[in-house]
Amino acid sequence: IKIGEHAPAGEYPLHLNMTYDYQDNVRVYASKLVTEGGTSTFSNYRVSYVYQKANQTVPVTIRVKKQADFVIQNTTAELMAGGKKQEIHATYKNIGEDPVRDAVARLSIFKPFSSTDDQAFIGNLEPGNETTVIFRMDVDSDATPKDYGISSEIKYTDVNGDTVISESMKIPVVVKAASSSLLLPAVIVLIIIVAAGGYMYRKKQKKA
Repeated sequence: IKIGEHAPAGEYPLHLNMTYDYQDNVRVYASKLVTEGGTSTFSNYRVSYVYQKANQTVPVTIRVKKQADFVIQNTTAELMAGGKKQEIHATYKNIGEDPVRDAVARLSIFKPFSSTDDQAFIGNLEPGNETTVIFRMDVDSDATPKDYGISSEIKYTDVNGDTVISESMKIPVVVKAASSSLLLPAVIVLIIIVAAGGYMYRKKQKKA
């Protein structure tokens, strides 16, 4: 059977329905009993079995153990192509039944993304609590503007002291084309240079 990804701990009753044939009767036939030399045998001895169909329901109990479980509640991740150290905000919530200690959220990064800050410390997280972490991401200048999904996971210590890695969770990330406003300072500088050059040229012309 397959258990739901975020199934709460507890007991779940299932019903196993069975259909089968069973032997209901046996019919024995013989034409006569023959005795020879002190030994008796049946003449024309035959046996036939009678079967019936039956239905039966057997209860089966599935027990889901307590554990920590996580979902991403909110994200803020709008990045610009060519941008450096852009922030990704992600809120993780413990929807399980057990607390966790020393939890660290980490990303699985691929092109066009890169980062030296792809891990974020969460610490202790009780059931029902949530916390927001920040990752910083670089985006290649030739990145295609579109929606991406970056996988994340949480590494933590459970109630038994074991190190556990959670199931992967997707962070939706929107990459936008480099804003034209980024070109504006360069255009302004170019205009200033051209204007200054023109001014100096006219000034020289007047002196001449």
